[in-house]
Parts: sequence; C-alpha cells; structure tokens
Amino acid sequence: MKKEVIFGLFGLIGLTSLTFRSAIKTKDAENIGDYLGMGMQGISYDLPNGKVLKIVDLKSTENLNMARFMNYYAVNTANGELKPNKHLPTIHFFQVGYANRQLEEEILEEMPNNTWRNNIIEYNTPVAMWVIEKYDIPETDVTGVKEFMKAKAELSAWFYENELGEISDLHIDNYGLDENRNIVFFDFDVKPTMEVVAGKKIM
Repeated sequence: MKKEVIFGLFGLIGLTSLTFRSAIKTKDAENIGDYLGMGMQGISYDLPNGKVLKIVDLKSTENLNMARFMNYYAVNTANGELKPNKHLPTIHFFQVGYANRQLEEEILEEMPNNTWRNNIIEYNTPVAMWVIEKYDIPETDVTGVKEFMKAKAELSAWFYENELGEISDLHIDNYGLDENRNIVFFDFDVKPTMEVVAGKKIM
C-alpha cells in the first residue's frame, strides 16, 4: 500500500497526511493535496510527491466503467498478464470504498469558490481513488496534432486487440506528455468488456 492514501477496502475512505499532524488543525491541502481541477468524471489534486490523486464518485455509469478499467489495467499490468500501453498513465495506487466525513470536509475546503459544482463527493458516496504520474501540458503545434491523432489510433487499436472494450473522449484536454514526450491519456470514457467488468481483484 502506498503512503499517499491509506484506507480500508470497501470501508469508509479517508486520507492521511504524509507527515505527522500536530494537535492544531492545519490546512487540509497538506493531507489531500492542492486542488488541480475537476470535470464530470471527478476531481484531481496535486500531491506533495509530484503525483496526482484522482477521486471519482461511482454513482454514474461513466465513472464506474472508468474505475473498473483503471483497476483492471493496474492489476493485470502489475502481474504481467497485460502489457502496459505507453498512452495510458502509470497507476501507483487504486482503491474503492465509501467517503467518510473527513474526506467530504477536505474536498469541500479545497474546492474553489467559483466552482460549478457545490459538492462532488458527499458522505457515504461510493468512490474510487487512484494515484498517477503528473504529465506535462502538451504542445499545440501542427506536429503535436499529428502525434495526437496517431496516439488516439494506437490506443483504440490496442483496446480492440486486447479485447478490453471501447475507449472514447480522447481529446486535447485529456492528455499530457511523459518524460519521453509520449502522449498519455489520463482521462477518458470506456465501455469495458465483461472480462474487465468481472475483474474483482483490487490493486
């Protein structure tokens, strides 16, 4: 289990600080990370170690399918049953459960005042969390567009070849560049196959 997030399988989920907390309450970003952004699929935070924490509620089919795939991908690449794809993020941690009060309060505290959503995660909401690398903002020149289209085609073909389902919503706001300048899609929609859905082992 990684240090970034510590909580029980299918229990109430909370976050723990990377350092010991004093008796005086400090800014909760020290525990959950600094707010990075949000969308329909969840909310993201910068972690102190340079990685990114994503939290999604599992009440929507889109989020549930993405969480199923991310866990399946993490487990099966770790055990060697599936070759990693350079266009998908490296997953350092994955877990599911139900949001506890601490998680709800820390998310609310970190959300900006002008957000278009009042509360993305409420108490006892079924949620999934995962920790991935943070990827550089992509360039938008002509060469970048060509590479972007190539990466989309390669990733879609890889999904088909490995019978993982269909991947979509691969657009310019949903990818970054790794240290080798590979395009990595960190946010997307997926319609997983029954094999993926049936994968119950948690990373």
